[in-house]
Amino acid sequence: MKNLLYILLSSLPAVANAQLWLPLDEGVSCDEQVTFSNAITDMYYDQSLNRIDIMGIFRYNGECEENRGLAFWDGENWNNYPSACIIPPSSIIAFQDEKYVCGGIVCGETTDSYNNFYKLEDNNWSIISEFPDLSGGTKLRIINNRLLLGCRLDPDENGEVPLLVEYFPASGNYSVLAKNEGFSMVKMTEILVYNDTIFLSGKFDNLIFGQPDNLLHNIVKISDSTVAQVAHGMNGNSNAYSMCVHRDTLFIGGIFGSENFPGFTTEQYVFLIYYYNGELKPYPIQANGYVTTLLSNNDILYVGGWFTQLGEVQCNGIGALINSEIVSLNSAQMTIAPDIPPTVAYMESVNKLLVIDDHLYMAGRFEYIGEDGPYGNIAKLSTPLSEFSKVIEDKSEWEMKLYPNPAEEFITLEIPLGAQGTFQIINNLGQLVRQEKISQVKTDISISNLTSGAYHCVFRTPNNTISERMIIQ
Repeated sequence: MKNLLYILLSSLPAVANAQLWLPLDEGVSCDEQVTFSNAITDMYYDQSLNRIDIMGIFRYNGECEENRGLAFWDGENWNNYPSACIIPPSSIIAFQDEKYVCGGIVCGETTDSYNNFYKLEDNNWSIISEFPDLSGGTKLRIINNRLLLGCRLDPDENGEVPLLVEYFPASGNYSVLAKNEGFSMVKMTEILVYNDTIFLSGKFDNLIFGQPDNLLHNIVKISDSTVAQVAHGMNGNSNAYSMCVHRDTLFIGGIFGSENFPGFTTEQYVFLIYYYNGELKPYPIQANGYVTTLLSNNDILYVGGWFTQLGEVQCNGIGALINSEIVSLNSAQMTIAPDIPPTVAYMESVNKLLVIDDHLYMAGRFEYIGEDGPYGNIAKLSTPLSEFSKVIEDKSEWEMKLYPNPAEEFITLEIPLGAQGTFQIINNLGQLVRQEKISQVKTDISISNLTSGAYHCVFRTPNNTISERMIIQ
């Protein structure tokens, strides 16, 4: 599989002879604004209108005068939203042919609307007055055709703090779906369903319970209308920025304390973790920054964030995990800007990934080198993802599939038709713990006698050697 890392990008003619990332903006070119925190913090694809809504403090197409908190890209041009919002919202969504936005926005002359809930009516943003004042970074999500808000409202008469509510546009009413006594939230970053359970990620405060700082307070789940902590594994400085379900496993990206993952790393922090079978564990790849966005598409996990390296591969903000190995998705056109002052260095990142019409889009803050100018905010991968995946399939004569991963009692090995070779499992001490001849396309292999930990699985043929890292729980 390691050979695939070098074959993949060099095998794409569309990439080899063209720019890998195609910018949708011209960046900020005015010298006096170089130190400005110019970044897209989030983006949302409005399928009904076929356009991309973006949020953040940013400029586009060389502008130096305006700081746009909210705008949209229609596929050809940038467009302003009405009632210029000078502070970016935290979330935007379309539901039942209406557009909603919430978070820290100040629109037009309205100055008392910080952290509230808006609806777009008659080409203007109107405050939904029936909804109570919001606080914290609120996240809007549609789950099972229901409009949900992950937020922090004021405590009710019993002292319980609502964190997840459902809004009913027809009546203007809402109902609290989950709350917890004294459990507060600083910022909500994601809401999703995993194994029929709603999970919330962000920055939560559980110190009111008198618990140590190193207990998890960045991922919670809804259990019987109550907010329940998921597991140990983070510290008081941690933050969960993104979640996604990939290969039936819940992945979480961010920056997390390593003290509750003994033996995994000598570094202070862990940046990619996963939740499987009720346990939270570190994914066996480290970064030198933090992971802010995750996206699963066609059996590939795309990882974006603020880093220059994932594992042993130079990625500069974006990479792809394919069968536990990394493919770098950066090129000479994209790098972290070297002259940005440290005070805004945290903005130099890929903050959001989306797949639209078979193309991967990224948004954040990054520099284009060469013809495209500095300080770009949004771009798309020039190669369609179907072609990207096809390259992997074309190399499948030397590819093996190994699943599930992580595994418990057994694993299934798939090899190309007609291939024959030797399959080996090697522990972290380099010891061979399992070996057998393989000639069938699909083979189930028992691992019940192996202890929990990380292993290297190797399939050897007379002409090739393919390896993949495996986790046994």
